[in-house]
Amino acid sequence: PARIPVPDWATPYDAETARLDALLRDIGDSEWHAPVRLQWFEDERPATRRTTVAGVIGHLMAVDGLVSAALGLDDPLGRVEMPLSPAR
Repeated sequence: PARIPVPDWATPYDAETARLDALLRDIGDSEWHAPVRLQWFEDERPATRRTTVAGVIGHLMAVDGLVSAALGLDDPLGRVEMPLSPAR
């Protein structure tokens, strides 16, 4: 069970993250680098981006951090030191 009870409004999100976790448990090293083509609409026009399975998961982890912060929870990745900017 979760350490923090999941509110009713977050139940669908919790279910999807559990399914994703189960899927990723068995993924092989080469599968992390499989190409992924993302598609969405921007200003009512189709947009695309190419990435990898690892890139998609990295994006989802970043979004989880933003959602956690908005809910007043700790970032699931913990505190991450930011590298110096290129100007430094």
